Amino acid sequence: MVRCNVKRILELSVILLMLVLILLASCRKEQDPLDRNRAPNTILTSAPPETTEADYRVHLYWHGEDADGVVERYIWYITDTVMTLDPAGEPDIEILDWNPAHRLDDFLKGRFTHRKDTVIVFTGFDKETGVMLNRQAFHIAAIDDAGRMDENPARLQFFARVKGIPEVEFWTKVLDRESGAWIERRFDPLDLDTISMFTPFYIRFFGRTVNNMVTGYRWVYGGKVYPGGGDGESGSWYIPTVSPPETVEVYLDNRGNKVLPSATFYFKVIARDEAGAWSKSDISTGKGMCFIVVNHDPDTRILRGELRYTPQDGVPREEIVDFTDGLPDTLPYRSVLTLHYIGWEDPSDSLEFNDPPTPILFQFQYSWISGLASYGSPWYPTARAEDTNLGADEDSTTMIVGPYDYKFWVRAYDEQYRADGTPDSVVFFGNFPPEIDSMKVKFFKIPTLIDQPDNPTLVSQLDTLGNVLKIGIDPGFYDSHICRFFRQDTIMSGSEIIGFWQHYRYLLQAWGRDDYRDPPGSAIKGWMFSIVAEEDYYYRKEDDPQYDADPNYMQQLITFKVKVPYDAANPDTIYSVINDPPLYLGDQEITITGYDISGTEKFNEKIRCTSPVYDEITDTLIAPGEWCVKRRSPARYAGRDTWIYNIRIEVVQ
Repeated sequence: MVRCNVKRILELSVILLMLVLILLASCRKEQDPLDRNRAPNTILTSAPPETTEADYRVHLYWHGEDADGVVERYIWYITDTVMTLDPAGEPDIEILDWNPAHRLDDFLKGRFTHRKDTVIVFTGFDKETGVMLNRQAFHIAAIDDAGRMDENPARLQFFARVKGIPEVEFWTKVLDRESGAWIERRFDPLDLDTISMFTPFYIRFFGRTVNNMVTGYRWVYGGKVYPGGGDGESGSWYIPTVSPPETVEVYLDNRGNKVLPSATFYFKVIARDEAGAWSKSDISTGKGMCFIVVNHDPDTRILRGELRYTPQDGVPREEIVDFTDGLPDTLPYRSVLTLHYIGWEDPSDSLEFNDPPTPILFQFQYSWISGLASYGSPWYPTARAEDTNLGADEDSTTMIVGPYDYKFWVRAYDEQYRADGTPDSVVFFGNFPPEIDSMKVKFFKIPTLIDQPDNPTLVSQLDTLGNVLKIGIDPGFYDSHICRFFRQDTIMSGSEIIGFWQHYRYLLQAWGRDDYRDPPGSAIKGWMFSIVAEEDYYYRKEDDPQYDADPNYMQQLITFKVKVPYDAANPDTIYSVINDPPLYLGDQEITITGYDISGTEKFNEKIRCTSPVYDEITDTLIAPGEWCVKRRSPARYAGRDTWIYNIRIEVVQ
């Protein structure tokens, strides 16, 4: 019984407790969660006007307000821009800006301060475009004593401007092999340093800026970015000491597995200043670049020419052409010229191979010009420089001389296959000009031509004339020393005779020869003439040479006409030509030019673009070499000589 009562009492107690809990719940009033700490507010009190230009160093002022506590510190951050200038109108875009209260990443980017003002250095340089103006944004949020941050940071956007960009100066230090001292020299892009192969050196550089101070250096060479030696353009920065300004020295070992190739060595430096401005580094302009030539180039000299030719007498000859006298030589047409040249290493170079030394190799090039025409060859051999004279640093090439003005270059290559940057050259002329020996003007004696004007059988012998050619106007007048007209044409005006065209002719002759040193068969093979008077419209002027079958001799029949007026009422009118001769009578200048190459002649321009190779011991032919041949028509490049002859045509009664 007792046991039952106890159990009953426990059941009643549980029921009673549940009723109490139900009653309490039904009596509670619903309330919003209690906000025990409100977020502070941040205000920028002094800053540049938004979206305007300002110096990259800006003094900013701010303060914070907290309705239920105090502001203890601030968090701030700088970005290149903000998403919007209208946070109220574009809140969804504004929320994407830096906001440490909403995003942990933004919080970790920020910097803390207890101050309410400071001078902040902005990036006033756009390194992507090189423009000395850059859009910047400043964000700051207050933090209260409970650690809560302003959820809408104060923001400011403006353009930061720099006064200029850094510039870098370079020096080089090279170890002098003779004295053992380090020789320092300021870098001059117009006068590059050249160092020997396998020789250590230093490059020293120093940056200057108008934006207070240089804050970092980065340099690049050999495809690596330093400090760190990483690939690409990115990398860490070397931070120089500020006071005193520091120069940086980079040591280039240039030996063993660090040897630099025989070429121009490019060393690039970028300096960064406190405004974020980067110095220019451009290989095309040389800004921010230090160039050093590794390996002195070899030297070359053309020694002499061996000339083989057969002159007009048919007897072969050999001569030595001395190119050292500084005077251009003229060589016979179609002669064979072998040019000998020598090359050697620069004595200041360090060699990789000495026993035996690497042979000197050669390439050559030539050009010719004649009048307005010209030709320039590539460097031969085109594939690679050659060495055909084994065991010696002297070599040669052979060419056939054409009717041109030549220039010939040759350059040596050293053991690193570096070419002579200043090839040696010689100038010479091919084909001796011909010479005109004499020239004559002759006239015809035709006593009865008026009766039979078109009968060529009446032409009699020629008389040699001096410098004066006399012509007769009166058909009835004849003298043995007068060049009379051979035909007369009547000039009509309707049915009325107003005058006559009286035709005259004379013979032009010239003799000449080619230079005896040119090959057999050489002669003056083409002639060109022109006649100039004060009025010369009726004279013939040749534009192209006239080639005659008989070399060394030219004859040309010259015709001209004189207009004689006629007035039947006044028969003396015919003599007005005597009293007042026209301008096309009087002084005449005759020019004769002789050419020593005919219009149909061809010339095989030959040069050994690869030389024959002989065995050093047995002197037997190993490789025959190769001739480069171009077939040209050289008539317009022919040698020429000119003779000028003056005569006077006078009218006699």
